[in-house]
Amino acid sequence: MPTSIERWYFFFALVAFNAMPFLVGNQPLELNSLQAAGVLSVEGDSTNQIIFALLYALGGVLMLAHIRLRTLVHLGWPLALLITLCLLSALSTDAPALVVRRCGALLGTVLLGLYSGLRFDFSQMLRLMSRVAAMVLVASLLVAALLPSLGLDAEGRLRGVYTHKNEMGGAAALFFLIVVARLMEARYRFDLPKNSLRLLAVACAAALILSHSATPAPTLVIALVAMLAMRFSSSLDGARLAMIASVMIALVVFAAIILPQLELAEMTSVLGRDSTLSGRTTIWAFVSEMIAERPWLGYGYGGAFWMGPNGGSEQLFARTNLATPHAHNGFLELTLGVGIFGPVLLAAAIVLLLRRAIRLRKTSPLPLTPCWDWVVGFVTFYAVLNLSENEAWGGNHLMTEFLVYVVVRTNVLASTMRASIQAAKPTLPPRGTLLTARLPGQPLRSNTSG
Repeated sequence: MPTSIERWYFFFALVAFNAMPFLVGNQPLELNSLQAAGVLSVEGDSTNQIIFALLYALGGVLMLAHIRLRTLVHLGWPLALLITLCLLSALSTDAPALVVRRCGALLGTVLLGLYSGLRFDFSQMLRLMSRVAAMVLVASLLVAALLPSLGLDAEGRLRGVYTHKNEMGGAAALFFLIVVARLMEARYRFDLPKNSLRLLAVACAAALILSHSATPAPTLVIALVAMLAMRFSSSLDGARLAMIASVMIALVVFAAIILPQLELAEMTSVLGRDSTLSGRTTIWAFVSEMIAERPWLGYGYGGAFWMGPNGGSEQLFARTNLATPHAHNGFLELTLGVGIFGPVLLAAAIVLLLRRAIRLRKTSPLPLTPCWDWVVGFVTFYAVLNLSENEAWGGNHLMTEFLVYVVVRTNVLASTMRASIQAAKPTLPPRGTLLTARLPGQPLRSNTSG
């Protein structure tokens, strides 16, 4: 069980992950400019860096005090190789100082995810995150009401304590998913403060609507469908679940190939979006062209392409008048940074995670079942959200910390399950020993051959 110091540390650490832009005064006051997008700040914000460095240092000290180093293997080989690939990208980039600094933030984020995965079970983390959600949402609504120039962006959309309204919408959707999982959790069915959780769900929905962020809402619906499908799939065996998953993946691939050939303007008008998805398709085309020039090594992890000497942001701005410091797609951004092996390793980590989660769900006690349903819902949310947002693998990102947490916690439980199965196996006598039948109370006799 985590100590009270650990619980308080992670509470403030997760609040800081969400509210840091407001705490350090780093919220832009205008839109659609390179300065507002932050792409010219190659050096980064020193106050922000100091706070996160102290946060990660304290986490490292607590981690050394409470866990054994050999348990770090629960990070898994895909994520370990991905971190190594990000570090090695500093050798092939034109902006090595920037890559090293961003890798430092990534290592700190992974450290928190690893530490929390080793110390907090799913129920404890969901309860902790619901308190974080309450703090962040109340603070965001208060900032919007009392300091509208900070809580609202230049077009009056809610961003609260975040930098951008899309971050506000994504966090509100994730918090809503967590609240639903807590309400479904059978272990605490009768002692949960249900009214408080329902009120928190209303606050999440209100923040999502007021942010006017179009991507998180449908992503949340897809994640809820996946979570509920797992909830009611207890009668399905592993083969049928694998078949259903294969069909769903095939449909996603089919949609990715066919939809661009259709009249995109008509479909996006139904969603209230323009045919370029707020300029995203233009950005994706530009990024794909740049990836084709350096597909194997990339330009360097952490936005080296956008902020480094390559001048990716200036190139895009000169062509399209769009200002952005990232690709608006987490998987494209990772490919742009470290090459095609980056998203391959990330996909391997997700596939192994889902495989173990579905297997453990079949063998876990009933009170833990809603937690496994939430894991599937979160992974779905993470994957779909990153199709149009840059939340896949970044330092100081809540989504990255949560992905590492889920991977590590699942690996811990899988390892524990394997150990319990091994311990339950009967111990066989030495080879060549023939046991004879005996009556109760009679000593066991054996005949050893040869």
